[in-house]
Amino acid sequence: MTAELFDDLSRYRAQGMKWKAIYLMYPYYLSHKGLGSSYSRYVSRQDTSQRNDVEAVQWIKAERQWIKDIIWEHCHSINTKKLVVMVQREFPDKPLKNIKNMCSQLLAFAKRLTFCLSDMAKLKQLVGKHGEDWARIDSELGRFPGRAQFNWIKHGHIEYSEQWTDSELQKLRYCMDKGMDGTEASRYIGARLPRQYALGKNNEYKYEKWTSDGDRRLLLMSDTFKRSGGIDWDTISEALCRSVSSCRIRHQALQSIKEATALSEPQPSKPDNVTREVQQQQKQQLSPGEVDWARVSSATGLSELECLELSQFDEGKAGWKYDMDAFSWDMANRMSGFIESNYPKPLPANFRAVSNFMWIRIEDCIQMHGLLHRKFRWTGARIAQAKSLREQGLSFENIAKRLSPLVNRQSVRYTIVKSPNNLRSPPISEQAKQQITDLVDKYVDKYPVDQVRRMVREELQLNCSSSRQWLGGKFYHHPVYKARIASADIVEITNRITQGKVALKEVAAQLDVPANILRNAIGVRESDMHSSRWTLEEIEKLTAYVSSVSSGRFDWKCASNFVGTKSPIQCKKKRLYTPKACKI
Repeated sequence: MTAELFDDLSRYRAQGMKWKAIYLMYPYYLSHKGLGSSYSRYVSRQDTSQRNDVEAVQWIKAERQWIKDIIWEHCHSINTKKLVVMVQREFPDKPLKNIKNMCSQLLAFAKRLTFCLSDMAKLKQLVGKHGEDWARIDSELGRFPGRAQFNWIKHGHIEYSEQWTDSELQKLRYCMDKGMDGTEASRYIGARLPRQYALGKNNEYKYEKWTSDGDRRLLLMSDTFKRSGGIDWDTISEALCRSVSSCRIRHQALQSIKEATALSEPQPSKPDNVTREVQQQQKQQLSPGEVDWARVSSATGLSELECLELSQFDEGKAGWKYDMDAFSWDMANRMSGFIESNYPKPLPANFRAVSNFMWIRIEDCIQMHGLLHRKFRWTGARIAQAKSLREQGLSFENIAKRLSPLVNRQSVRYTIVKSPNNLRSPPISEQAKQQITDLVDKYVDKYPVDQVRRMVREELQLNCSSSRQWLGGKFYHHPVYKARIASADIVEITNRITQGKVALKEVAAQLDVPANILRNAIGVRESDMHSSRWTLEEIEKLTAYVSSVSSGRFDWKCASNFVGTKSPIQCKKKRLYTPKACKI
């Protein structure tokens, strides 16, 4: 872009020509968009000193206030162009670009101004008096057109109050931990305005009176977050939802009195008293583990949680090892609920208290908690165990259940197949191939499809993966099954399955063919049988199912049956991909 070309383009643009017409006179540019962008970049490089002078212009507080008064005086008819004309007439010495920037900022801020509790109360009175005459309500409230209707639709159906309940304070802490903004937090809490959320962070919760539980958490966290340079007060402030100065002053007060020592480091006599009381109860009762912690608390003068943390009596405690057949989510959910209610993050869990509450050995509690809540790591011993079980003929799903309740069969399969130390099974011999082929041909017409593979495995004792793969190839591509599918009416079967009248496995059982062959023949997957769009009724059904599961893992097949028109994968994705703040 040269100065001469720039002058020519400026003249053409002043005459009202478009870039497409100008581009025909300068075809050596790549496109009309490239010509326009080059012109814009050349303009941006000109008069840099003048632009710096414009940006250096400062607005004093009185001038900004004058613009705000003009905005609210003409709020029902004002726009950016009109405001710029008024301000330019009042301040002729200010650059036009700076005036436009200031007017845009102040006008946008005034339009986004939120309603407080008093505004909502006045809005409800005006709606009851004038109905839905929003123009009149906006005029009486002194707000921009449409703001009253917007806040009434969004917040008018909820009864707001100034006092925060315990459940709301708990939700407030969760919102602060997740870093939600005012709108998301207001939607999650349910009975708070976005402006109340900001006030709640600064006033309601940070200046709440300190309780004994808050003191205990403060002392524990001050020991946990000690650094070489001192205590990490920022992390403690965010976790307790209090100001840094409030946490520091309270910590100094607790350290200067005798109660601080009793809270942070219990006296040696207290554990002995608690242990003695628990031991007496165990001698009086026939069944072990039935400890009345309320009675222990009243006898020792401590809280129940402190008694659980101080008791050192371990006789008669049961073990807890992971077993696929005996494992139950009830005990796991009970342990998780106790930890979440008494040791919320980032507080570390006291497994002495967990052991006494569950009446299970402390080392077993630690091991099961790590198995249930930490990411499953494939160590050398676990890989060797999985391979050994696979060589014994177990399926990937069965191996996953034997290793951990959280690991899935895809992880097991990938680890066994892709492991660098994986030893491939020896290739199958021609004699074994012929035996498998003969047995499949012999049984395929005599027995149902779900028994053929099992009978061939049992008769030939197929344990290596290569022989099982060869059996699967012969089984799934057998001409008898292909002939049965070719003789069936595929169009009618496809319509019945897609309409939800019958399941694909039921049709496969009626035709006596493997379900995989039928699925490939009709080209229908389970996710294709249902619409990808969610209706309000389907979302309400899924919400009801999710709400009914208080803790533990979700059974997505059960959720699919409950909704009726969505697959398990669709139900799982609908919940996972919904934003956390407004989760269904």
